[in-house]
Amino acid sequence: MYQDFFALSAAPFTLSPDPDYLYLSPSHREALNHVHRTMDSGGFMTLIGSPGTGKTTLARYVCLHAGVEMETAYLIAPLTSHTTLMEHICHAFHLPAEMQLETFLRHTHRAKKHAVLLIDEAQHLALPQLEALCALTNIETNDRKLLSIILIGQPALTEHLRDARLNQVRQRVTASFFLAPLCEEEVDAAVRFRLQKSGCLHPIFSRGAISVITRTSQGIPRIINRMCEQMLVDAALARRWRVSSSQAADAAHKVSGRVDMGGVSGVFTFAVVCMVVFATGWLGWKQWGWLPAPEVKTVKVPVSVAPDPQAQKLFDGSVNKARNPNDAFSLLLATWGYDSADDAAPCEALSPAGLRCFRSFESLNEVIALNYPAVIQLKDKTLGHWFAVLSHVAEGKASLLFDNQEWEVSLDWLNQRFQKDATLIWRLPDSGATRVTHRSPAEDIQWVSSRLTTALKTPVSDKNSKIQAGILAFQKQQRLPADGIAGEQTLIRLSNQPDQNIPTLDGAIPAREQATRHSSQQETP
Repeated sequence: MYQDFFALSAAPFTLSPDPDYLYLSPSHREALNHVHRTMDSGGFMTLIGSPGTGKTTLARYVCLHAGVEMETAYLIAPLTSHTTLMEHICHAFHLPAEMQLETFLRHTHRAKKHAVLLIDEAQHLALPQLEALCALTNIETNDRKLLSIILIGQPALTEHLRDARLNQVRQRVTASFFLAPLCEEEVDAAVRFRLQKSGCLHPIFSRGAISVITRTSQGIPRIINRMCEQMLVDAALARRWRVSSSQAADAAHKVSGRVDMGGVSGVFTFAVVCMVVFATGWLGWKQWGWLPAPEVKTVKVPVSVAPDPQAQKLFDGSVNKARNPNDAFSLLLATWGYDSADDAAPCEALSPAGLRCFRSFESLNEVIALNYPAVIQLKDKTLGHWFAVLSHVAEGKASLLFDNQEWEVSLDWLNQRFQKDATLIWRLPDSGATRVTHRSPAEDIQWVSSRLTTALKTPVSDKNSKIQAGILAFQKQQRLPADGIAGEQTLIRLSNQPDQNIPTLDGAIPAREQATRHSSQQETP
């Protein structure tokens, strides 16, 4: 029901571990990096997390995005049937009954592929099963293990592995990572990400509501999803477009049974203020029989007057027409030369054109560094929230598109109103890949090689042994995590080179006339 009310293309907060709805928090990204390193090098890894932190969703995300160079198998413990562990693994790899696991692993290695086994709920594995998995890591060549094993489980798995009988298993673990709950900023980002995936760019949850969700869920994604689902249901029933902190607290109580008492600092400050007021009043009454009146001070505040009141009035009117993020996204599409579609999920509709959306919650400087026009969310104390397209940046000034007009503002002015929420469109490699390594298909490696050559201003060979070094050099130049793997952040920067005919913040917009059908340039104070 609430999907119709909020015009959502899908339910954003379902409890199923859908990898398409995985928000990669810094902790999740680091876990993913550990998993990818284990997948590339072979060996044993443990991924630990409390129930509901997103371990299963992350595992399915890994399987979904593994790429053609990976052979993945996913199992869920406990494996209690009479079938042996080896048979379970062979079945998960879809092997014919007559093929032995070692034969498959060696065949996979000769095909220059990696075999990866992910076992979820691994805390339920019996001691003999863990020992059998340990024995599988003995299948190797001179330079690598032929099977990567990733054990995913709750903290009990760590305790399980401390058993003295599992010394050999512990010694084989080359990496271990604990998946942490989300902090308040990450909860806000995760909620917005899921809403955007369901076709909603409008921030439904107030800042106070996010604080309530964070406190009552303790940052556990599964609980966050249950609470947000209940809040959307309640909001739709009451015909409300926004969820306040008090409404969030009521819904959270329905789901968790917890009563939100506010932040600790808020309660402490309130208590201290009450004590000070009471003590002051009591002292005044004891000494003089009256309560002391507060001292009144006159403070002079400098007032900035707009140099052009008429331009300010026009600007205010345009802001009032720019509350809908979909209008801003239509302008962003126009900068790429595309008409606005009625699709509920416009980002997904861009795939056939080789384009992809990327959402950033970073500072304005980091959004500008990506050098792509972007829909940004702004907030002014007087005017409230609105959405605009950041279309050009130069010499301390920025151009904003909204209400089919172009406005020039200073970067200082923009920084004060930017809400750390930007959505841009970027061009994928020709194959549509979102992750390129030195083992990727030749087409992707050549694409990366040509753009590295332009970016680094030095020839970068498309040989497998050289491309990783080139990616590392570029990542260090761009101050990105240097892992030698061209993920989304790296590809976004590589795709935006001076020789490409695409819209950029520091250059021309090829489809500018479509983006500003009735453009008129004004300057705000």
